[in-house]
Amino acid sequence: MEVSKIQPHATEGETIMKRKRSRIVLIAAFVLIALVASFATGVVADQIIYHGNTKSKIFHKPDCRYYNCKACTAQFSSRQEAIDAGYRPCKICNP
Repeated sequence: MEVSKIQPHATEGETIMKRKRSRIVLIAAFVLIALVASFATGVVADQIIYHGNTKSKIFHKPDCRYYNCKACTAQFSSRQEAIDAGYRPCKICNP
């Protein structure tokens, strides 16, 4: 009959490595969340992406309540680009 060996507790080095891995995973998760949030809000690397309503020809900032409307499919990288395309600024968010 074999006697099963009892696993000893993790050594101090193994515990430190587990903590380091946990921190790395946590940091990676925060970075991923930040990237997803930046794309969802329309702000990428300090550049605002304006959305333009193709029906009304009005464009909005990312913090406007109308930013993600169904007809807001046009995207502009600058306020001037939206104006040059024939869009006017929203009177609510004042982009």
